[in-house]
Amino acid sequence: MNPVFAPNAQPLFINHTQTPPNVYPSGNGGFTSNVTMVRPAFGDILFSQIALGLINFTKQLEQAKIKVHPKPTAACPYPAMNPLFVWGLQQAPLFAHFIDLFEGFEPHPHLKAFHQFSLQNIGVVTSPQPVPNYIFENNFDFFRGQLYVAKAKLQANKYEAQVQKLRNEQKTVFRRVMQTQDQANCIFLELPLITQTDPPHYQTQEEAEKESIKVLKKYFQWLHGAKQLSGILCDIQWRIVKGLDHKLTAQAFIYILGDEIDYLPLLKEQWELTCSDYQLQGIFPEPKHTHCYDGQGIVQKTWLQLIERVHEPLSFYRYKGNGITYVWKEYTGNV
Repeated sequence: MNPVFAPNAQPLFINHTQTPPNVYPSGNGGFTSNVTMVRPAFGDILFSQIALGLINFTKQLEQAKIKVHPKPTAACPYPAMNPLFVWGLQQAPLFAHFIDLFEGFEPHPHLKAFHQFSLQNIGVVTSPQPVPNYIFENNFDFFRGQLYVAKAKLQANKYEAQVQKLRNEQKTVFRRVMQTQDQANCIFLELPLITQTDPPHYQTQEEAEKESIKVLKKYFQWLHGAKQLSGILCDIQWRIVKGLDHKLTAQAFIYILGDEIDYLPLLKEQWELTCSDYQLQGIFPEPKHTHCYDGQGIVQKTWLQLIERVHEPLSFYRYKGNGITYVWKEYTGNV
């Protein structure tokens, strides 16, 4: 996956010993111009790590659990800025680089607030001149006030509850298969929808999103009617997710009943044939798969953990539009 940015050799935190004690080391002290930034793909690991850290940071700020500076003492009359705030400021240029980063998406409330904070403070953060610390004290106080006005914690609770609901739904589907069908081949597909040509044959992002649904339904229609899967294909759980890079990925949980059989070559071949009809590349990354029977505790636990991980990117942002949605849909099987 594409990284959010290519890191350079700069230190993670700024060396305050090289800076006057009452100013924040702005400019190139913590962020250099040779950093390349791209819009992150769905599930990008580096973006997820940064986003999780920022959510935790802004939650603590909102709850007044952290301060920009420790209380001055006789031994240290000008204490250095809390490293957590320094780290937060270092992320601001990354988020401010794309003004429309979350446009059309539903971002986590705390990430949305931090993006706005970054846009409002990018000039100060990247100033070539040292900035007095009291300015950042005031700016973070203002940011906390914005979180209060937005009721960020309340909105975050609702946001996170919706993600947990999706997790629970897929866990219920898996448990139902195990309890009613004894054993099954469990397969999770992540299929990138990438065109054969650049620029693509369609004209707009809207057209691409609408067409992606047709591609998936044709693929599932073939699976439903395949003689190799006759009478053993459970209902398919599927959705199409969109990254901040605006690229689409199809996700599907497929349960094929019976003894352990390698169905991946069959699924791969038909995916490639389906994609050729829609001028897509037919990329088929190695799926997550296992065979499981009712009572096989370790394997069942591992699959449930996979379901947890599949939903992690939705903890940061999600997309719904033009017929595609992060909510799971069902395609009827043939059992």
